[in-house]
Amino acid sequence: MSIRLKGVVPFICLILFFSCASKQEYTILEKTSKTFPDCRFLVMTDPHYLSGDLFNEGKAFNNHLLWKKGNLTGQGAEILAGFAEKAASEAPDFIIVPGDLTNDGERQSHIDLARYFKLLEEEGTEVFVIPGNHDIDHPYARSFLGDRAYPTESLSAGEFLTLYEDFGYNQALNRDLYSLSYTARPVEGLTILGLDSCVYGEGYGYIRDETMVWLKTELHQAAARGDALILYMHHPLLDHFPGQGKEKEMALKNREELRELLQAYGVNLVFTGHYHAQDIVSHQSYDETIFDVETGALISWPFAYRLLEAGGSTITITGKSLEDNILEGEGRRLSYESIYRFSNTFLARYKVNKKDREAISDYVSNVLLNHYGGNENRADQPEKPKGLSLWGKLALRAGKKYYEGRMTDLPPDDRSIEIDLRTGEWTPLP
Repeated sequence: MSIRLKGVVPFICLILFFSCASKQEYTILEKTSKTFPDCRFLVMTDPHYLSGDLFNEGKAFNNHLLWKKGNLTGQGAEILAGFAEKAASEAPDFIIVPGDLTNDGERQSHIDLARYFKLLEEEGTEVFVIPGNHDIDHPYARSFLGDRAYPTESLSAGEFLTLYEDFGYNQALNRDLYSLSYTARPVEGLTILGLDSCVYGEGYGYIRDETMVWLKTELHQAAARGDALILYMHHPLLDHFPGQGKEKEMALKNREELRELLQAYGVNLVFTGHYHAQDIVSHQSYDETIFDVETGALISWPFAYRLLEAGGSTITITGKSLEDNILEGEGRRLSYESIYRFSNTFLARYKVNKKDREAISDYVSNVLLNHYGGNENRADQPEKPKGLSLWGKLALRAGKKYYEGRMTDLPPDDRSIEIDLRTGEWTPLP
């Protein structure tokens, strides 16, 4: 028996080695192209729009705003109007919107937003959307009228598809049967792939096995056409700050598997949202550099969007802001006050005294806004509060895992860069 085992064990180990390796390696005959057609497009994400028919300035809505952490939900219509003006002046070939279209998935908010996108298209610019975690089967869809919050209709995946059919789905080359993912070709030589990363009703994301199979087919077909390819989805592909991946309730659970597949096919650009910050990070493997370009939430300071200009093997990413064009220039103050109220209310629940609450809330509000704006570094961070009581110090320490990582910026530059897609090298722009 021992003699047989000596021969069998190495054989089993060999099988295990190759079976494990096969999960990490992809044999690719062709990669997507590094040569982009001349085009320019915008990325706008996380507008978190709440229909004006669903709220008024009463107690219920004010209570709802306490938990928004910078989102200026009551000013959503003005912010969208500001973006429409900018989009008209930028004259892009198309706009992509990687999710969280609505506040909490309200049907009426979706109806209003579909009308808004139709107006953008009537100006000559195609719009391509994909859902975020706040958009479908959301359990907290509410209206806020007077002193009461009322449950209101949300949207199912099928209804999302019907309502937004003119914003990606009717233009699709192919659609996934198991999700709201699709591919389209808005410009000759460029495939865009909207990947539905959502688990409806949850904050975290997951790409289904069936969707992974579909995705691999689409990547192969784009490569066979000789197309360049960009992908957009709601959840981040890479960590944008230390410890982000540990926030399990928000993360994309199988992102490593997805990243490896994309890099194996030579995909260099992924556009995401979800965390509301202007932030760019990169990862190198398979002799490829992939960039996860997160765009800040339109609904909160700095009311960000991005302009992308591509041609040949170069793409320029320019961070843009509506800050000076809306809300009489008071947007940062309003978002600061929103985060401050959230922090102050949260700390009060844990019996932190007023003086400590005010100091901690001011600190956390500025840290978070620095993160939202991008290119945050420790030299620009506010000084930690001093003179706190013992309970205040413990409260600040308890929140460290939330704010500490967001004080650290990872390369490259978060706002505006030029990328050489052949080498993965990048250059910051003014």
